[in-house]
Amino acid sequence: SPFTMRMQEVLATARSLLDVPENTLVMFTDSPIVARAAAAALDAAVVTGATKMAAKHRILSQFQDGAHRALVLTFSVAAVGLNLTAGNNLLYIDPPPTAAVAAQSLGRLCRIGQTRHVHVYTWPVEHTFEMAMPRSDRTLAVRLH
Repeated sequence: SPFTMRMQEVLATARSLLDVPENTLVMFTDSPIVARAAAAALDAAVVTGATKMAAKHRILSQFQDGAHRALVLTFSVAAVGLNLTAGNNLLYIDPPPTAAVAAQSLGRLCRIGQTRHVHVYTWPVEHTFEMAMPRSDRTLAVRLH
């Protein structure tokens, strides 16, 4: 299926990035099921809207402290003022549902305390308006929002 092929591409990119010791990843998806599957495939930490508050704080603190090199989250937790400056690669497993959500999720990594360049990876969905945009416009849209 197209989803499976895209997920394989996402995971291959994530594994390739993790081959570089100084890289850390933050991945966002709409689906808690996809978040857990990606986290399991990468031996990554995962936080969804269902994660209990104490566990969420522990996992996020461990990521910031370097105990986890990869963190998978659902978009539902992106707007909660998270500080994820330990991450230097942002992978959108699913396209952000709105420009505001894209800005919020990117803002988790690009904030005071970030000392590295943040690289953003997206996998456009076939047969959508996004695919009609030139690649440079898609990249610019992610940067601006």
